[in-house]
Amino acid sequence: MQYVFKWGIGNKFRSDPENRFHPVHLSRAKEVTIRKDYFDAVNENIKYEPLNEQWEVFWFENDKLNAKPFPIKKYGIESAKREAIKFYESLKQNNRMKDRPHYESGVEGVHYDVVTNCWVAFYRQRNFPVCRSFSAEYHGFETAKKMAIERVKKCRE
Repeated sequence: MQYVFKWGIGNKFRSDPENRFHPVHLSRAKEVTIRKDYFDAVNENIKYEPLNEQWEVFWFENDKLNAKPFPIKKYGIESAKREAIKFYESLKQNNRMKDRPHYESGVEGVHYDVVTNCWVAFYRQRNFPVCRSFSAEYHGFETAKKMAIERVKKCRE
């Protein structure tokens, strides 16, 4: 199938930082023929990101989501995907792949939002839905959780 990579296509020479295109933000559109299954994900932790035209590897480490990009404009079409798979395998081999953390509050209407690093309280006040976030970074993990639970319980009374 025909596909246009608007940021250009790299190779072994371009992967060296001294040999990168300058300025890097300029569009260098290139139309190529690729196989139909190229954009199919190998697994759920390796995904193609079309905006920046790169393969990304996602993993959880220390209860945080991490991602490493492998841009096509740096590595090339097949090499970017191959490098992403190789990096994923090295993460597994070094036991750096952890499961997604699951946080339970035990109270209906209170959950932890991984993206914002907050405990979120959902409740109704005078028949209107209300949502309040309590930052684990600012208050501390357990204190933010306790504050969210207290807010929900106070508004239910």
